[in-house]
This record gives sequence, structure tokens and C-alpha cells, in this order.
Amino acid sequence: MSSKRALLAADLSVHTTDRVLNDLRDAVRDERLPDAEAVHARLSQSLTEILGDSGDTRLNFAPAPPTLFLMVGVNGVGKTTTLAKLASLATRHGRKVILAAGDTFRAAAADQLGLWAERVGADFIRHREGSDPAAVVFDAVQAAKARKADLVLVDTAGRLHNKANLMEELKKIGASVSGNWAASRMRFCWCWTLRPARTPSARLKSSWTPSA
Repeated sequence: MSSKRALLAADLSVHTTDRVLNDLRDAVRDERLPDAEAVHARLSQSLTEILGDSGDTRLNFAPAPPTLFLMVGVNGVGKTTTLAKLASLATRHGRKVILAAGDTFRAAAADQLGLWAERVGADFIRHREGSDPAAVVFDAVQAAKARKADLVLVDTAGRLHNKANLMEELKKIGASVSGNWAASRMRFCWCWTLRPARTPSARLKSSWTPSA
């Protein structure tokens, strides 16, 4: 598989793929990279620089609890598992956590998240399969306020950025939260894989854009 095809298969945009490969060609010429291993290392460096500073992996919490993290990404990049790891980390640090099953599309997605909630000691909010994800998030926010939770972690169905109906679903979720909660408490977490693989190498980035 060519480098360009591999990057596109990993859900990078055409613009980002062209930028990465152009930078790589310049590096091969200017830095006289000696072998394939050096080229691969330089490619990894370029991707890391584009995706963000890997040196600061801290999550941005709201000034006052609770904070909501909405996990977003394409299929198979490890959103649910990453969410469970975040919940485990937070509970170990004494935070009260609510896990919300916003993926109402994938079969048994809520069951999987419920099992993680039980294992890490987090509260759990779910609706029936096929229900409105925005309603799940709304109820999770209400529960967080009532139970004085520190953190609401929301799982969502896998989606590509070019699927208009699924992106509109994210807007609806954001609106359901912003309408009854301070928008400054909401964070989006983007979960992706750097390469197509059976066991994805997932990265996580948190942002301060509740209205996105």
C-alpha cells in the first residue's frame, strides 16, 4: 500500500495527506534521510506535529464541576475503551464520574459501556437502543447536577466528518447541553488512529469548543 493510500485509509483528509507527504519529500531531500526507518520516523514526527503537542496530555477541566467530555471519532479507533480508561483514571483520583451511552446505534454498545462503568465504579446513564443520543446526554447532565458528579463522559457512535446527518447529530447534542448547562463546561474529545491496524494506536485531544 502506498503512503498516500495508507494515510487516506486512516481517515486523514486529502489536504492533510498532501501536506504531510510534501513535508516528507522536503525532509528526505533536505535532511538526507538514509533509510526507510528514518523516513518512517520523520513521517511519525510530521503527523504528531499536525495532530498536536504530544508533550501535554492533560485534559482541560471546567473551572467548577461538573465537566462533560464528548468522545467523537470514526469507527474502530477505541472511543469506548479510551472513555473507560479516562473514567478509571478519574475515579482513582477521587472524582465522581458518570458514563453516558450516547452510542445508541451500535448493537450492545450500551452494554459494553455499562460493563466498564461497573468495573471502574462509575455511575451509568443509558436509553434503549435506537433512541436519541441528545436525550441520553441531557439526562446525564441532569443526573450529574443532581448527584454532584465531577465528570460526565459521553460515548458516541462512530462517524466520518463528511456524513452530514451524523455531524448534525453532534450539533443537536451540543444544543441539548448548552440549553440547560453552562457551555464552558463542555469539551469535545476527538479520538483517532494514526495508522490502519487491527489494534489501533489511538490518540486523544481535548478542546474548548462547545459550540463546534
